[in-house]
Amino acid sequence: MALSTVLVFITTALAYAPSHYLSRILSSPSLRNVIAPFFALSLRAVLKWVELLLVRQIMGRTRGNLTATIYSKLLRTPQGTEAVHLLTDVDKLADIWCLIPYLLVTPFEIGIGVVLLYRQLGSSAFVGLLLLPFTFVGARKLSRVHAQENRSRNFYRDSRVPKLDELIRFIRQLKLSGYQEFWLKELKKIRELELGHLLKAHCAAAGVALIWELSVPIMACLSFLAYTTIEGKTLSVSIVFTSLSVFQMFSYPLITIAEAFRDLIPCEASLMRLEEYLRLEDVSPSERAQNRRVGFAAASFTFSGPTKHGIQPKLALKKLHVDFPIGKITLIIGSSGSGKTSLLRALLSELYRVEGEVYLSSSVAYCSQLPWLCEGTVRDNILFGTSYDEHRYRMTIDVCALGPDLEGFPEGDLTRVSEGARNLSGGQKARICLARALYSSASTLLLDSPFEALDTRTAAHIAASINSDIWRDRTVLLISQSVELCQQFAQKTIRLESGSIVEVEMLSPTSPSQPALSPSSVVLPVYPSQGSDVKAKASSNGSKATGSESGVWTFFSVLGKSAWLVLLLLIILEQLLSFRTTILLNNWGESSKYFQFTPPTLSNMYLKQYILYLVTTFSMRLLSTFLIEQNVLKTSSHLFQNCLERFTGGAFHYYDNTSFGNITNCFMNDFEVIEESLPRKLRHGPVISSIYSSIMMTLGGAPMKPRFPHLAPIRTLYRQYTSAYTAVSKTEKNLKGPIITHFSESQLGLEVIRAFSAESYHFRMLLDRIDDFSRFHYATRYINRWFMFRCDLLGPLFFTTLNIISLSLAPGAMAVILTANNQLAPNTYWTIKYVEELKRDFDSVERVRELLNVPQERLGYRPSRLRGVVSITFEGVYIKHQSNLPDAIKNMSFVIHAGEKVAIVGRTGAGKSTLISSILGAVLPHEGSISLNGVDMMSVDLATLRKEITFVPQDPILFSSSVRNNLDPLSMHTDEECLHVLQGCQLLTGTTVTSLTANITEMSVGERQLLCLARGMLRNSGLVILDEATSSLDFASEKKIKSVIQSGFGNSTILSVIHRVTS
Repeated sequence: MALSTVLVFITTALAYAPSHYLSRILSSPSLRNVIAPFFALSLRAVLKWVELLLVRQIMGRTRGNLTATIYSKLLRTPQGTEAVHLLTDVDKLADIWCLIPYLLVTPFEIGIGVVLLYRQLGSSAFVGLLLLPFTFVGARKLSRVHAQENRSRNFYRDSRVPKLDELIRFIRQLKLSGYQEFWLKELKKIRELELGHLLKAHCAAAGVALIWELSVPIMACLSFLAYTTIEGKTLSVSIVFTSLSVFQMFSYPLITIAEAFRDLIPCEASLMRLEEYLRLEDVSPSERAQNRRVGFAAASFTFSGPTKHGIQPKLALKKLHVDFPIGKITLIIGSSGSGKTSLLRALLSELYRVEGEVYLSSSVAYCSQLPWLCEGTVRDNILFGTSYDEHRYRMTIDVCALGPDLEGFPEGDLTRVSEGARNLSGGQKARICLARALYSSASTLLLDSPFEALDTRTAAHIAASINSDIWRDRTVLLISQSVELCQQFAQKTIRLESGSIVEVEMLSPTSPSQPALSPSSVVLPVYPSQGSDVKAKASSNGSKATGSESGVWTFFSVLGKSAWLVLLLLIILEQLLSFRTTILLNNWGESSKYFQFTPPTLSNMYLKQYILYLVTTFSMRLLSTFLIEQNVLKTSSHLFQNCLERFTGGAFHYYDNTSFGNITNCFMNDFEVIEESLPRKLRHGPVISSIYSSIMMTLGGAPMKPRFPHLAPIRTLYRQYTSAYTAVSKTEKNLKGPIITHFSESQLGLEVIRAFSAESYHFRMLLDRIDDFSRFHYATRYINRWFMFRCDLLGPLFFTTLNIISLSLAPGAMAVILTANNQLAPNTYWTIKYVEELKRDFDSVERVRELLNVPQERLGYRPSRLRGVVSITFEGVYIKHQSNLPDAIKNMSFVIHAGEKVAIVGRTGAGKSTLISSILGAVLPHEGSISLNGVDMMSVDLATLRKEITFVPQDPILFSSSVRNNLDPLSMHTDEECLHVLQGCQLLTGTTVTSLTANITEMSVGERQLLCLARGMLRNSGLVILDEATSSLDFASEKKIKSVIQSGFGNSTILSVIHRVTS
């Protein structure tokens, strides 16, 4: 960083060489004065290239290190901590490095400009510089407004991102329950508040930029007025145009200050959020001893530590004193909410220990109650970072009865698990998680309800394998409601109630009802040879932008033509004024043809006209800036809302085949580009275009044949630049999605990762993704530097050539051309770079446009016959999940009469979930018909259909809101009705407004299932579908709930997917 700062000082000094020699050329034209700047500018180009490469390396390392630091902290934070939104802050903090060297050199650059101005204008130069303090005061006030509005905007954005993340991750469950409208309404409300503050912040930032930008010509005018009126001197061509050239150079440090004000304020907020996150208390490190003792000694736990005021939360586990037999199986039982899962989490140090001691062996494997899988192949999820042992792997597959499932997968165990394991059934997810624990070399296994999601036959198969080598000599803590099955092999039973151990019973295990199976008893698919680590090739779900043209049309067509025509008219008028200013300067210089020095009256006339043009230009630019900000944010608001509606209205096969990480990246980063970068580009676009057009028009008057000889090499460079830049930048954007996906998945599986001590494995996975992104990120930046370096090298050549040609011209024409020539090379580069960055920003709009093209569910009519008790008829139904896959349901025909209670049973993966999904319209038959109350589903509006059906999923999904909103997301019921169903489900805690965290870690899975069941009861539909809705309940609680279901759902038709036939 120090070296890059030194280089910036040197290049800044060399940048003033043309302005220094301009005075000499105009006063005494000579070949020596013309050629001298060539060497200075060439050296500057080389040094600037080195300096920018150093800064880009620092930026890339900062981005990678901050991302890795946040992820490392995430692995040490409690379950449920959000970190994805911090990735946007990382980008802002990394980009600020490019401003720091220029900010440090600003006083030096201003000093050089002051010295050169004093040499031309004497003490009159300080009259214009007196404007600087007032400029600082005005810019500071606007910066404070910008900071305040930006903080308010960040507050609403940080509250929007978790809700948006929930909507994307749980979209299937939300749609099947018909609750997506609630989320759309909530997000729209937050979004409107966010954009309101963002508009004010942008207007304040634009005001700061305009103040600094226009302060330079105003300072020049004040200095010229002082020079002619106070000192009574006459302005010569040499003085005017040399001073204007210095003032133009003088504007760069002031614009740097403006950009620093604009960028540092959001960075300050980002730093505060990042610091707050990094200061979060870590979970206590798991105390794992080398001995094999497992248990508690007078230990008590809470879900979280004391509050800021020192208030101790309610105890979750009380005075636990127990030792679990080493090398044996211990069964843990108890009613829902008694603390079974909390006991395992306490062993893993996931709860806050108030007192006592915890003992745990150093080698642990954990199978959580809610199955958690990461994106990758089935084999990757089983190995979980360990080496591949073919014999042990086959034995694990056999014990977990995964052989038939792997045979049905397209690529066997190399089939990729999609985000959220959407392509697997609940039983398959549970058995893969169990296989992960069994395959590990851990001596202690913590298994939380591994049998509850399995059918009876599969559970019996796993129980029969207890005597196999894979289980031998391992300490197993098993939570299960299948007490009769588990007591056949358990040596000890522990019963919990209200967080305390109330009963400990030693058992004499009997032989399982089936003999232990050998690894060869199940036919397995063919695997690669031992030791191989083959990975299935990931299918890219990234955005496939076809170009920025469609993105441009999408963007500008949202608000219609009238909104942009007014803005376009203002920009055209501003351009005309810019051209008129150039003509004025040319006439001012040409007046020296007729006078040796321009007369004071004529000089004052030109000066007054120049000031008038500046004031008019400022007013138009101020108005156009406000219209740009307003139109862009209105467009962004419309696009965001339309994208949300299209996404939530998408067909289910779209969710199955789409990366949610890329969708999250689109809603976070692409809309950030539209709202932050695009207004700035559109705001500066007319300015750059005006400057460059003025320069080209001025040079067009030079006697050169052919005109603009610099365009030929630049055109060649431009073609090479755009072809490489476009392809690489799109790939760079698409590689951001896997990083976001990895963060989101890790947030959900923190306890599993820490239990397996797999932090380093997942950290390496993140580093691989960062490396993939960084390669293309560096490539994009190096392509920019490649183009800029060649433009900087061509600049001195063109500068010298044009200066030599202009020596034969009149002083006025020579002054105008030399002044414009001084800015030709840098403005050529920045104009082309601006166009390319604008195209890149519109690539973000193109990715947003893809969300507008999400295939939608079929719309149909809304029949009134679906209300009330529902009958179901299947006639010759064939269903497949994808056109290239075999039928999941074949020739199914049955009738369920209104009011009947029907149980759906079958082996894991037999098609139970497909059956209920077809009734909910998630998958539709390609042959046959499904009718509800005689209404063919193919003609019904599916969103309306789901509102008339109550669906309680197997995985209980609750949201970061109050119990009241979780019970009644659409606010259709009174508080009394909510209290009634909570009491019926044995969940009444005295209030309905208790805040729940995103993952509801304070509630057991059984309690979450009860809350979802209460939500279904409150809905009171004519058709109720229960997908293993009581699988996490003990038999006593389930028996009580059955009577509640019978009374709560009245005469409704009930379809219940069950694994326990007694249910």
